[in-house]
Amino acid sequence: MTFKPMTYLVSFTMFVLLFMALGGYFGYGKIADHFLVQAYLEAHSIQSRVQADAKGNVLRWEDTVALPQGTLVRISASNRPQPIAIRYADDLNATGADLPLAANERTEDLRIDQAGRYLYARVFATSDIKLKEATWLCKFDLQKRRVARRTAVNPILLPAPFRP
Repeated sequence: MTFKPMTYLVSFTMFVLLFMALGGYFGYGKIADHFLVQAYLEAHSIQSRVQADAKGNVLRWEDTVALPQGTLVRISASNRPQPIAIRYADDLNATGADLPLAANERTEDLRIDQAGRYLYARVFATSDIKLKEATWLCKFDLQKRRVARRTAVNPILLPAPFRP
């Protein structure tokens, strides 16, 4: 059997390219999560207030935001397990768009970017088991009226949420 350097060179190159592709594929998610957290931290909080109800104090967010094309969007949410309501002024049937939450999820913070295009929602998912609790960041595209990204993040990277 003769030594064929070209065979080894090709197989080594394929090995390196394969692992570079896998690293890029799996690393992209971490990089995208980092950019999502950075965009959330740079966004501005929308108006909030604390109200009392039968279950105790509740934090409510209500604000009207003007999109770059001129449409007004009314955003309302609370720190209870209710969907985040997003209503558009040009929507004739008034159904709007909701950012649905599961029964064990509650909103912790709502922010909007400087351009007024994206709504960032910080959502906390409770659990009976402490290790299964999760903090989610949702990026809602107000122009396309859909969730652009939703990912679990480490809450240590985020500022402490306000508790009424």
